[in-house]
Amino acid sequence: MAAPTPGPSKEEAQSFTWGGTAARPRRNIERSPLKGETFLKPPGSCQTKWPSTSISVNITACEDCSIYLLDVTSQVQISDCHNCRIVVGPCTGSVFLMDSTNCRAAVAAKQLRLRDCRDCSLHIFAPTSESAVVETSKDLTFGCWQVSEPTPHPWPYPHPTLPSNPTPHLARSPTRSSARSLRQRAGARHR
Repeated sequence: MAAPTPGPSKEEAQSFTWGGTAARPRRNIERSPLKGETFLKPPGSCQTKWPSTSISVNITACEDCSIYLLDVTSQVQISDCHNCRIVVGPCTGSVFLMDSTNCRAAVAAKQLRLRDCRDCSLHIFAPTSESAVVETSKDLTFGCWQVSEPTPHPWPYPHPTLPSNPTPHLARSPTRSSARSLRQRAGARHR
């Protein structure tokens, strides 16, 4: 029997916190955001690497950044982000998005919690319709998860399936081969 994998080192644990400095007026700390950077946690860099450890990621004070968390995490907290592209998934717990504006986010999580967000576009994959909790936010747009990855990730929830005889409001997407043949047939009609 193999020995259990130890948790992340101190340096590795520090890599789960990223961003600039949030304003703290009572401590006389001014906001100093990180601008135009990319944060990437690729597959195999978080909880997949340390399965017996809960991995929490904290991201604060970002502007015009791209944030990609592509491995399993236990919790993600993103606050004070503006004009950012965010991809989180999968998260076995909650993803918190707070005090953010004009962000585009794709989130696969057990729960998505939003507070004081404005003008954000969210594409979510969650186990139930009650998994998105919105508090004091406005001008939000919701849609279905629209991210593709080259390899599958462990996800503790069953993938959504359609019934064998879908209703008029529910339809299966065409497979690649059938989509190709549809395009070919459509092109043949327009020649």
